Amino acid sequence: PPRRSGVEEQGRQKCLRSPIISLPPMASSGSSDGPSKSGQAFGWGFLSAFSLIIGAFIGVVKLPSKVVRASFMAFGGGALIEALSVELFAHIMATAKGDHAEVTCKLDDTGRPIVHHDSKGDIWLVPIAVGCALGGGLLFAGLDRLLSNHGAAVRKAATVRAYVG
Repeated sequence: PPRRSGVEEQGRQKCLRSPIISLPPMASSGSSDGPSKSGQAFGWGFLSAFSLIIGAFIGVVKLPSKVVRASFMAFGGGALIEALSVELFAHIMATAKGDHAEVTCKLDDTGRPIVHHDSKGDIWLVPIAVGCALGGGLLFAGLDRLLSNHGAAVRKAATVRAYVG
């Protein structure tokens, strides 16, 4: 079978999942020397999920101090927010540069999905995304300060010590 680009293969997979059209199965273009992509995905997923088991074991055997636990939680929360931010901003950059393509389930004469490339970039998305990120951070910091100055700081012992003494 002819070799397909990444966008064409994504379009083919989209069409395979569509109830309207059925395509003949395509032979794998990957090498049989290494694990398949699904095997790699399973391996990475298992490795990342195994940290939960390790953390539970450490928590049962010897509970770390509050500082260590807070550090792990802060790191984990920051890593999740960073992953989300990178994923969203990468999509915005691809859209702004015009690198995205629309794939439909219509096929040409050779059986390849028809791909519509939208070369017009939406460059205004980048300053809007950066402005929203900065505005959201400033709004959060401002509201946090406002609430703390109006009594919200006395909810926890650590914040009471910072504001009283």
